[in-house]
Amino acid sequence: MSRFRLLGKTIPWLCGAIYLLLIANLGLLFHQIDDYKISEVELVSADAPPTMVPLTFVSSLKEGRLEDEPGRMSIRHPFAVADDSDQLAVFIPRLSADVQLSINKVAVRAPWQSYRAEEVNRPLFIPVPPELLRNDEPNELLLELIGFGPALLLSEFYLGPQETLEPGFRYFDTFRHGLIRISFTVTLVFAIFMGTIWMVRRQFNEYGWLSLAFLAFSYYLLLFMRDTQVIHFELQIWSFLLARAIFICAFVFFIHQFLGLRRRRLEMAIVGFFGLIFSIGLVLVLRHEYRPFLSLTYFTSLPMVLLLIGYITTLLAMALGKTGHVYLHWLLVGSLLGLVLGIHDLMVVFDAQHWLFRDFFISHYASVFMAIGFGGVLVHRVAHALFNSEDLNLELKRLLEQKSLALESASQQQLQQEKQLALYAERQRIIADMHDGVGGQLVGLLAANRNEPLDQSIVNHELDQILADLRLVLDALTPAGEELLAAMARLKERYTQLLNRAGCQLDWQIDPTIQAIPMQPSLTINILRLIQEAIQNSLKHAQAETITVSLTQQDSGYRLTITDDGVGIGIQDCFSTDGFGTQTMQKRADAVAGQLSISSPDEGGTEVSLQFDCIGNLNHRLQGREDTDS
Repeated sequence: MSRFRLLGKTIPWLCGAIYLLLIANLGLLFHQIDDYKISEVELVSADAPPTMVPLTFVSSLKEGRLEDEPGRMSIRHPFAVADDSDQLAVFIPRLSADVQLSINKVAVRAPWQSYRAEEVNRPLFIPVPPELLRNDEPNELLLELIGFGPALLLSEFYLGPQETLEPGFRYFDTFRHGLIRISFTVTLVFAIFMGTIWMVRRQFNEYGWLSLAFLAFSYYLLLFMRDTQVIHFELQIWSFLLARAIFICAFVFFIHQFLGLRRRRLEMAIVGFFGLIFSIGLVLVLRHEYRPFLSLTYFTSLPMVLLLIGYITTLLAMALGKTGHVYLHWLLVGSLLGLVLGIHDLMVVFDAQHWLFRDFFISHYASVFMAIGFGGVLVHRVAHALFNSEDLNLELKRLLEQKSLALESASQQQLQQEKQLALYAERQRIIADMHDGVGGQLVGLLAANRNEPLDQSIVNHELDQILADLRLVLDALTPAGEELLAAMARLKERYTQLLNRAGCQLDWQIDPTIQAIPMQPSLTINILRLIQEAIQNSLKHAQAETITVSLTQQDSGYRLTITDDGVGIGIQDCFSTDGFGTQTMQKRADAVAGQLSISSPDEGGTEVSLQFDCIGNLNHRLQGREDTDS
């Protein structure tokens, strides 16, 4: 892993060094053809005598403003050739107009036709036909500059052997047009891409500032590579320099937010400085004062831009020292390239003749590397985000598995505890049922038999009751006890024989629409005991001949009714807590969250009715009762 990190740190510095060497090689090519450079010519004017003028970046500017007609500037240069000289050529690296070239008053190259854009503001390479040259007397080279605007610019040009000048021309033309077009395309695509990211994720404001910075720089490159002359040349130059200022301001904002810095006062001071400079510059442009405008912008804004690039480089170097992120190397190399090339341009402004490109600006060539560097940052961030996402997914998966195992273990423990509690509660219920039912009846039978031996028929009857009660308990414990209808069917079989011996008939009426009533055994046994209690009361007290047990389904539950044709009971007995087993049956009804009613109809007999809900409502009501009790 450390090897990959070392490789990631080395690649941007290696790429930056190679890129800088490519640009420096272009400057070295110009130094190799210095012997053929023409830096001073004779300015020809119709209304003034010829004067010698140096071809430097600023001194070739022409005063005044040309409105409708194209401007002209004629430049003459005498030269001599030897008999054995190679074929000559003229190499003009930079000019802001089209040119007509004449050798010994014979036109070698005519100017544009209908102002063709491709013929304007481009480096020119013009071979000189050998037949036009004179060996015995001086030759005359005449350049006529033709173009629109307040300035007709011509850099130092070269007159020499074609085979020597042509490689420099081709290399420079690649940089002057090919590389600039690549830079413009890459920068514009990158600006649109970053703007799209910002519009999708508005919380990432740094991407918005970066998009604005590269949009401004795209406009800067577009103006730099224009091949057309415009009438309002001053406004073009003003917007050209303003785009560079917007780029550096937006880039400072981006770096501050990218590194998490809050320096509002510095940001406002930068904006205020450039706003003041370019407001004054706009006034000068509108007043057609071109020289003061160039002096103001080049000698104030360019040093400020370099100062801010140095400030950005310092911030990136400090951040790299603290965090050591690989992508910061790309940003730092890009800013260092911009700083180095910007220093070169500043030296050109101050007329440093020893510099690589004496009158050419090259700081814009750093934009390609800067865009590539930021592309590398984005790729690194995306890859880092993907790796983090994968690691996070794996970590979440691991935590989920741990939590699932923990929940499964806790669920198993809880299930075991619930089983133990249910088993304990079932044991307690069985003990209570045995104690209250079978146990109580046996104790009572034994006590009665000790005092006075009972008749065998009475003993047999009581034992049958005890056996029936025991079977009732066992029925509730079997799987059939979990379904009320099955448990009631068993109860019917036992009590049919018992009632027949007692001379009573059992009428069993179950609603045929009821298929099954699933119920817990603890609830089933309470309903069975309630039926048992009601039947026994009818046999003992009501002297009934027919006992009817019916079960019907209603909207919200079920209705269980036990009626007989006996002597009936009074109103006081219906609500008594002592006689007729009312208290016992009421407990059974409460256990199933049901409503018990005991009445004596007009036609005679007794009616015991239990209204209870379906199993879902019943469980809900029982749960609510438990919560209230707790």
